[in-house]
Amino acid sequence: MVVLNEVNIRSTLAKLRKTTSPRLTQAGALDTMFKCALAASFAKALETTEHFWHESESKSYSALSALRSVCEDLVVFEFLMSLDTAQRNQVIFSIMAVNHQKALQAQVGFMDH
Repeated sequence: MVVLNEVNIRSTLAKLRKTTSPRLTQAGALDTMFKCALAASFAKALETTEHFWHESESKSYSALSALRSVCEDLVVFEFLMSLDTAQRNQVIFSIMAVNHQKALQAQVGFMDH
């Protein structure tokens, strides 16, 4: 049984930090959009954990909203795992395309005002 304490958690975070790098989330380094999205989600979860591990308890309210985002990623990736590779990649591509279009529309709307 692993005992969770500050030393173990800091050590684990340091080891995980070494496994994530800008190269990990570059599309060219991964063979599918799903793996790229999964790597980005993992990096987000790791950075969120590291950030709030160093924050005081008085900031726990803001940690909850970040935790929700990490949990939502887990739910989506759990669903995507039920699909075959081609379907997973198509879903990720479609989500990215919709998000990109929304962002462009928001920028156009901002520039028009």
